[in-house]
Amino acid sequence: MRHRTLRRVAGGYLLVAPLHAVAFVVTGWAAVDGRIDLGLLAVVLQASRELIDLGQTGNEEYQIDLGSGSLSALAELEARSSAVAHAAPTGSCSAAGMPQRAIRFEGVTFAYPGTTTPVFDRLDLEVPARSSLAVVGANGAGKTTLVKLLARLYEPSAGRITVDGVDVRDLDLGSWRPGCPSSSRTSCATSSPLATTWAWGGGCGCTTRTASGPPSSGRGAAS
Repeated sequence: MRHRTLRRVAGGYLLVAPLHAVAFVVTGWAAVDGRIDLGLLAVVLQASRELIDLGQTGNEEYQIDLGSGSLSALAELEARSSAVAHAAPTGSCSAAGMPQRAIRFEGVTFAYPGTTTPVFDRLDLEVPARSSLAVVGANGAGKTTLVKLLARLYEPSAGRITVDGVDVRDLDLGSWRPGCPSSSRTSCATSSPLATTWAWGGGCGCTTRTASGPPSSGRGAAS
């Protein structure tokens, strides 16, 4: 669609441009020879300018077609997302109110398909409920992967992840994933603070631990 619109716009300019060039040359020579006065010359030039503006409506058509083209891509993305969501096996345990005690990664190993180096190799990690954990590291260290494993967007090749002692694979995804808000570097940028962005995903307030003082009320941030 985009290329078709570009061809129409370009074709319109190629058709109008030679006509304008001829009109300007003929009118200019006529003015130099004295066959037309300055008033008529001004009228002709103004009329030509208006025709140029009229021809530029193709730019608006191009912008509309370009924007409309994203609708089909959005529909395809939604269809694929829905297919993935339905394809993922889900448990029957409700995750409402979880976690109450802790989230644990128990001997979790994970490597991306087609790679031999694991992102996590027998990872053990415990995150107490109502606390904050900042995961800091270089690009590719596995920070985002950790969250995606927790939300079951990826499955570990070994080990398990538990919430209050329940394997996340036994949890109902419809009640678990809404409580796993995240802010990925590939997400749409907003002017809101990270804490507000996370709040859109739901969940309750938590306690933030700082290195210089006692726990304080608020929402933590993970990098």
